[in-house]
Amino acid sequence: MALQYGPTRGLPRLCEFIAQLSSERGVACTAHDVLTTTGSQQALDLIAHTLLDPGDVVLVELPTYIGARRRSSRAARSSRVSRRMTTAS
Repeated sequence: MALQYGPTRGLPRLCEFIAQLSSERGVACTAHDVLTTTGSQQALDLIAHTLLDPGDVVLVELPTYIGARRRSSRAARSSRVSRRMTTAS
């Protein structure tokens, strides 16, 4: 058995399973629409680089996941921390 990285988009059978499960839950998609990642850091990096432009400001609450703040800061070049705690009434 060779230890190698899998396909970049994820294992085809896993993508098909996720697409089928999503469709059953009301999200119309195909396996081609699914992208799996190797962990949260990779997912956050892809999201930040896809949705943020240089100069965008990202607001995060405290406490927050520090990895999310780092990733958004790299993509947007700026992040702000809000110490205000909001609660639903």
